Amino acid sequence: KIGAIKGSALLFISRKTPLKSFIHGGGQERGLRAGTENVAAIVSLATAWQLATAEKIARDEKLLLLKQSFINGLKAKIPDIGFNYSDDLTSLSHIISLRLPTFLPLATLLFKLDLAGLSISAGAACSAGALQSSAVTRFLNLEKGYQTLRVSLSHHNNLQELQQAIDIIHKNY
Repeated sequence: KIGAIKGSALLFISRKTPLKSFIHGGGQERGLRAGTENVAAIVSLATAWQLATAEKIARDEKLLLLKQSFINGLKAKIPDIGFNYSDDLTSLSHIISLRLPTFLPLATLLFKLDLAGLSISAGAACSAGALQSSAVTRFLNLEKGYQTLRVSLSHHNNLQELQQAIDIIHKNY
C-alpha cells in the first residue's frame, strides 16, 4: 500500500520456488500468465515505489507523529481505552488497533465514521467490511467483553481527520 493504482502489485519469488501457470493461453510472463500486461498499473507502481523510497524517512516521521497524536487524543478523552500491542516502538507506525468494550454498537460507530469520510475497520484488513472477528483479532485473545477497531494511517492523513475520528469514537463511547 504505497499509493499505486488499485489492482497493481509487486511479487518477489525465489527462483527456487516452483510455479505453475494459472491463466492459460499465451506465452507472456515466461509462460506463467497469459494476457497483456497492465502498463498503467506497472508505471503507477514504479512511480509510487520511487516516491515511497525517496520519501521514506519523512513519511515514517509523519506517521509516527500522527499515530502518537491519535493515541494521546483517545487516551485523553477515553482514559480506559485499550490498545492491542505492547508498545509504540515495536508496533507498525501506520496501524492502530483499539480495544473497546463490547457494549459499544460497533456497526453504528463504523457507519458514523464512514459518513464522516473516515474508513476505519473492525478487525484485520483481510476481513474489512465484516463485523465478525477475524482470525487475527481472535489470535489477540482479547479478554472477554472487548472488541477491536483497526485504524490504518497514511502519510496523506492529517491531524484534523484524526481529531474528527477521536470525537466520533468519544461521542459513541
